[in-house]
Amino acid sequence: MYDEDNDDSYASVSQQLAILQAQKRDFRNLLSQIREAKDPQHIPSILARRMELLLNMSGEIGTAVCESILKETKAEQGEDAAAQTEEFIDIILSFAEDFVQETQKIDRQNKELLGMILKTLADKEKGAKDREEALDALLAAEKDKFTPGFLRHIEGECDRIASAPKMTPESIRLLEILRLIQTRVLEELGKDLGEAAQVLGQLIGYESKVERLAVLEAGLTVRGPDFARELLELTEEALEGFQRVPHGSDQNLVKCVTEIDERTRKFLGFQ
Repeated sequence: MYDEDNDDSYASVSQQLAILQAQKRDFRNLLSQIREAKDPQHIPSILARRMELLLNMSGEIGTAVCESILKETKAEQGEDAAAQTEEFIDIILSFAEDFVQETQKIDRQNKELLGMILKTLADKEKGAKDREEALDALLAAEKDKFTPGFLRHIEGECDRIASAPKMTPESIRLLEILRLIQTRVLEELGKDLGEAAQVLGQLIGYESKVERLAVLEAGLTVRGPDFARELLELTEEALEGFQRVPHGSDQNLVKCVTEIDERTRKFLGFQ
C-alpha cells in the first residue's frame, strides 16, 4: 500500500544527507586552504570569506561533519594527521565563535547608538532648536562610530518597518525619523572625508555600493564642485592606470572606482 508519509520521510532524510555531504565537501576544501596557507596571518582573511559556511557548522550537522572528517582522516592517514586536522578544526571553530561574539557586540553597540540619537530627537523637555543643537553635538561626538555596519543597521530598521503588513501613523513617523537620522549620519560622514587623494581609499573601504555612493554623495554636496573636479582627476588617472597593468587589475577595485567616477561626473553635470 502506498504510504505518502514514508515518501516524505525518505525525502527529508535524503535532503539532510545531501546537505551534510555538501557541507563536508566545502569544509574539507576550507581545511585544505588553511593547511596550505604559507603565512598564518592570511588564515583570518581566508576564514572571513567563508563565514556563511562556518555559521552553518553550528549544531548537529557541524558536529557530524567534523567527526566524520576526523574519523576518515585517522583511517586513511593515521593518528598524527588526524591530530593535526583536529587542531585546524579548533582554529576554524574558535574563529567562528569569536566572530559571532564580536558581531553580537557590534549589534548591541549599534542599537545603543541609534537609541541615543532617537532619545535626543524625542526629548520633549527641549524646544526644536535645542533638540537640533543637541543632535548636532551628539553626531559630532559619536561620528567615529558611524561605520558601514551602523549604516546597515539603520537601513535594516527602515526595511523592517517598511515591510510590516500594516503601517500605523506611529510606524510611518518612526520611519521618517530613521530616514532623517540616516541622512544626518551621511552628512556627518561627508564632512569627515579627507582631501581628494585620501577619499578613494576611504570610499573603497565600504563593501556596499549603496553605502559607498551615499557617503560620496554627501561628501560632494558638502565639499562642492572644486572638490568633485579634483576627485574626478584622480578617478580618471586610476582607471587609466588599471588599463596599463599587464596582467589585469582587481575587477572589484576597478568596478568601485568606475562607480565613484560615474557618480562624480553625474554630480558635476548638475552644477
